Amino acid sequence: MKIVLNLIALAACATAKLSEEYKVFDDSAASWDYSESSQKEWEETWPECGYKGGNSPIDIDKTSHNKYAYKKNKFLPNLELTELKEEFDLTLLNNGHFLELSGMPESVLTGGPVLGEESYKLIGGELHWGKSEHQVNDKHAEGEMYFIFERDSQEESTYNADFITLSVLLDVGSKDKKDLGSIVDEWESLVEVNSVSTVAEVTLQSLLPDKKHKEFYMYDGHSSHPPCKAEMTYIVYRNKNKMSKKQFKKFEKLENIGGEAMKKNYRKEQTLGNRVVVNSFSNGLDKGNKNDGGFDMMDLFSQ
Repeated sequence: MKIVLNLIALAACATAKLSEEYKVFDDSAASWDYSESSQKEWEETWPECGYKGGNSPIDIDKTSHNKYAYKKNKFLPNLELTELKEEFDLTLLNNGHFLELSGMPESVLTGGPVLGEESYKLIGGELHWGKSEHQVNDKHAEGEMYFIFERDSQEESTYNADFITLSVLLDVGSKDKKDLGSIVDEWESLVEVNSVSTVAEVTLQSLLPDKKHKEFYMYDGHSSHPPCKAEMTYIVYRNKNKMSKKQFKKFEKLENIGGEAMKKNYRKEQTLGNRVVVNSFSNGLDKGNKNDGGFDMMDLFSQ
């Protein structure tokens, strides 16, 4: 089985237009939304959205997880990211479904699930709220931020897919990160669909929760919104970033493609099926769980 490393990325440039790479798996111009009734109809227009046991997001729970748990750092190396401290002007675009993030430096990702000498370059991101798309132990966070990387090589890979998605869960806390607060401060200029704003002097390090990039969950999935075509490996950080409840509420004032308040923009939980969920930091999600002998990366390819 090909391990697909994908980050649901947006490569909207300074002109707020999506890159050709992102158009492959994004249909944000279409008139879908995140209402329960609309989500049930996605697969009628985009059949891949109805693929059972292969879609995203999922609930990363201890039942599906512990069978494949393994000792800390025994098989998965830490994630390695470049340009973490480089300041850049972050472009925000309200596309009527979520916030697209662009203008980021071409950070290079290696390590983690990336096999061989290949690497991936950052091409953009997404911001979702109302609840996080992914759950851990049946619990949603308050929001979720995606960072999407594209595989550098144009040659077909046996194990590495074309994209990887880094996921940062966002939760309520008394102290928020400075650059996250700066994004919230732009909400008034982002209310209308297709409106654009810029946050100056942002760094990737300020948007990520784990400076050492050691602790994360990983599984194979697809892009979590229409057309659901892009296969990708999701890397979900164990640690979360914090924002205040008041800040989350400001995002809910943005308008969706129908001109209504975008109070939530997350996809409902999808069936895990026979997919493998692993982590990089412990013997299981809960303390005290014993390792069943370790997890070998090559087990992923024999499913």
